[in-house]
Amino acid sequence: MYFFQHPQTGIYNCGTGEARSFLDIARTMQTLALEEAAIEFIPFPDHLKGKYQTFTQANLQALRKSGYSHPFVSLEEGVKRYYDRLQSHRGYFTNSFTFGLNSG
Repeated sequence: MYFFQHPQTGIYNCGTGEARSFLDIARTMQTLALEEAAIEFIPFPDHLKGKYQTFTQANLQALRKSGYSHPFVSLEEGVKRYYDRLQSHRGYFTNSFTFGLNSG
């Protein structure tokens, strides 16, 4: 909504800016699963080492410079919301998603 109300162009990262591992995402999913979910570790392919990050971390510099100052939810809360959304729509993230906009 911010960029709809404040038109700008660019590529902007969104997130908390905190480095989090993909293991953190898997562990969060593990807590949401109704049945026991095992995390399987596979070796990182040698040909990809140094070419792919092993964590996720949004650089918010451009986003903050644009004037956007609102906080983001934690990784755990974001994954939970996404999971709940999929669960309530038979595994699909439908286009009926609302952005919490005021109608007035």
